[in-house]
Amino acid sequence: SFHLDPAKAKKTMFKGLIASGWYTAAITMRLFVETLNFAEGAIGLGVDELRWPNPVRPGDALKVETEIVNLRPSQSRPSSGIIRLRNTTRNQRGEIVQTMLASALVPRRGL
Repeated sequence: SFHLDPAKAKKTMFKGLIASGWYTAAITMRLFVETLNFAEGAIGLGVDELRWPNPVRPGDALKVETEIVNLRPSQSRPSSGIIRLRNTTRNQRGEIVQTMLASALVPRRGL
């Protein structure tokens, strides 16, 4: 209830309303999928190291940066590759509010 009730939220370590980390994760995924061309052909394989180092507060505007940190051909599916990516979500002040490392199966180009 401290995510919705300002009086209860004021009594927490955050001293005010914050978004649930899972809500932040959902917004991050929406922004990620809406902006990347390969998202329609990608199949998520898992998420690791999901972190929420700073809270998201009412009125915050979020931006997601994605970096592909590794890619390799799939051994079991030659027409696909496996990418490892890092998403960093920041608020309008540039503060990191979420990080995650994920893997996805994607179609290979030129095959």
